[in-house]
Amino acid sequence: NTLKDAQVNLIQVAGEQTDEIVEFLRCEKIVKSLPDSFALRIDGDSMSPRINDNDIVVLSASVPAVEGQAAIVHIRGQIGVTCKLIRTTQNQIHLIPVNEKYDTKIIPKKDLIWSLAVLCHVSL
Repeated sequence: NTLKDAQVNLIQVAGEQTDEIVEFLRCEKIVKSLPDSFALRIDGDSMSPRINDNDIVVLSASVPAVEGQAAIVHIRGQIGVTCKLIRTTQNQIHLIPVNEKYDTKIIPKKDLIWSLAVLCHVSL
């Protein structure tokens, strides 16, 4: 993995609201290889110990989810997105947590809005 030992900086700036903080990741290797990349902060422990609460995952709009790998998934009717291992069948999507205290969620394929591969993650 060419990004494994990449230098990454977390930049935090004040937002428009007095209590708002906007965060950016700065990593030249990521920008060079994936100019359409973006990052999301993980909220929850369903992927622990692989991806932990408060880690930051890097995605690219041009890299779809890969079967059996970690993905960020947007499901119709839900606010926000979820991070899970993804497995598809003919009519269903299985969203599989790594943390055994959570159950696999099965949704109809028609309810999947989009899914993107987790390309790497940053533990802070």
